[in-house]
Amino acid sequence: MLHALKSSLGSKNPLTTSQLARHICGEECNIALRDIVISLLNSGYSVAELLSALLQAESMRMKSLFSGHSALPINVQFDEIRRTTHAFNDIQDSIIEAGELYFTEKQTRNKLGSAQSSNNPEDRNCDYAELGEGELSRIREDVIAKSMQHWIETRSIKLFNQFRGISINANAKLLGKGKGIISINLDQNIAKVFASHPDRNRAFLACPGDEEKIAVSIKKLDSGNVTLNLEEVSPLYVEKRRDLGVQLAEHIPVKLTMKGRNIGTAQLFDMSISGFGLTMKNMAETKHLNNGDELHFDFQLSAKKMTGSGWVRWIQNHDDNIRIGIELKTDKTLQQSLQREIFSVQRSIIVAMNEVELPDEIQSAL
Repeated sequence: MLHALKSSLGSKNPLTTSQLARHICGEECNIALRDIVISLLNSGYSVAELLSALLQAESMRMKSLFSGHSALPINVQFDEIRRTTHAFNDIQDSIIEAGELYFTEKQTRNKLGSAQSSNNPEDRNCDYAELGEGELSRIREDVIAKSMQHWIETRSIKLFNQFRGISINANAKLLGKGKGIISINLDQNIAKVFASHPDRNRAFLACPGDEEKIAVSIKKLDSGNVTLNLEEVSPLYVEKRRDLGVQLAEHIPVKLTMKGRNIGTAQLFDMSISGFGLTMKNMAETKHLNNGDELHFDFQLSAKKMTGSGWVRWIQNHDDNIRIGIELKTDKTLQQSLQREIFSVQRSIIVAMNEVELPDEIQSAL
């Protein structure tokens, strides 16, 4: 369990991470769970990172509990299921309660005025989009050089991918470097990161300071190690979102209005308790949308009607459609309903993630 948490959270705070693992396994621990969570948040972890790591640990814990329990009476197995589920729910609640600190800051920002441009790190506006090729090339060289120096000193590299909104992480050891390439060790966790990408052979490297990420692709596989091409550098904006979100397998229709005027029906594809990602046709009604505009939404989620409002924080063209990022106004009733649905979806994503099969060429190199 400790190894699983370190794979998700890294080794930034190993003692506190080990204490969290003891709580997850139901072992005696002399530090209160809430204090552990607050310590991890103060160490720089986001609520999203902690909840994502918890969900992955829960799946692993369930597997370990019942892998050898087939001979036990069915009532004993169900008692174990209930006890373990309740334990994870308690940990989840502690993380969310500690995360109220984030809501306090968010409420303050909401009161300052809706139309102001947000400094929320969830915003998808990318400063790199305004840069020329020469400047982008210089940034790339600088970021890779600084990252390489850090990796040489620490001999450790964090790899990650996103699987329907869940961050999958692994720590690798730097084995060698060359012009535009690096070599790292290959184990089951690292292989899983590559397999979770749609192309099955790509991932991202976290840079020191967690401000940028470097895209990599597999150049060569050998027994126990892999050589990677270092590709484009981009801001690490998506992974810094502070609230746990999900990408929905089936999009949900959302009716949008602005100042009482119908905007149209969008499709909800990404959801967290603080914001939505929507996609819709680029129509006359949407051409005048701007950052800071307040939208009212209305949709059905698990047979329950959801209504509320929020502000446009980013707009992107996507083929014949546009994608819109909405920051929600603080509404605890709405956010509690969203949180329950998000955890339900997250658990189904964890199951799907654990069932991802490794490509044959990666499997043979392990």
